[in-house]
This record gives sequence, structure tokens and C-alpha cells, in this order.
Amino acid sequence: TGKQMGLSFADCIALAGAESVEFAGGPRIPIHLGRKDATEADARKRRKVLQSSTDRSLVDTTLPSAGLDSDGLRLYFGALGLSEKEFVALSGAHDLGRHVTLLGMPKSCLKKGSLTRECLENAPVLMPFVAEEPDRFSNIYYKKLLK
Repeated sequence: TGKQMGLSFADCIALAGAESVEFAGGPRIPIHLGRKDATEADARKRRKVLQSSTDRSLVDTTLPSAGLDSDGLRLYFGALGLSEKEFVALSGAHDLGRHVTLLGMPKSCLKKGSLTRECLENAPVLMPFVAEEPDRFSNIYYKKLLK
């Protein structure tokens, strides 16, 4: 296993991300190994409610709400220790990949607590996040933000 070779799960995730970007036509990202895996969640990270002066900047959940404005996103990722540069780079990941749409999913899968792996695997459509070519590395996500 990776642990026996001195490779942490965090290292594996970093390597997979870098390989994915390069495979999609993006730059080669050198990855330095030696990350340590956490043994438990850091309870201090997401306990505080945060908000700036805008209504849509309220951060009160563990995962960022899709309705957060740019102030709310900065607050959320800043509280996790990301710099603004890191937050912007992470946001660009919306240019790659697809997401499962809930449109047309059986009602039994949409009841609270019933969205199972089987529901997601049998979802009707996989849609691109933003780009028309979800398997190619580009800056389309940022261009669409500017419109």
C-alpha cells in the first residue's frame, strides 16, 4: 500500500490532481512528497459563522454554498487558511470535469437522506461544469466570470 512506501493519502491526491491537469493539456506541476494525513477533522476550522457586508456572504455551513458571492467565498476559503491566490487557483478547477445534474432524477433519490451512490451513478446526465470541452485545460472559467 501507499503507507508502506511512505506515501500518504494527501500525497496521492496531490499527485492525481497534478497528473489530471497535465493529462488535460495543462502545465506540468511538480509535486513534493511528504504530506501527513490527518487522523481526524479539525473541529476549529468550520465552527464560526462569518459574514461581510453583503447578504450573500453568509458562511454558516461546512461546505461553501452555491449562492455565496465573492466576499463569502473569500471568507470561507480564508477561514480554511487559503490565500487569495490559492483560492483563485482552486476556483479554476471548475473549468475541468463534469457534475451530476439532479434534473430528471427519480423523486425517491431527492428525498432528504436518500441520495445514494446508486442514485448518483445512475443519474440521467453528466454535464460540464462551465467549459464546452470539460476534458481540456483552459481559462474559459475565468473568461466567463468576467462576462
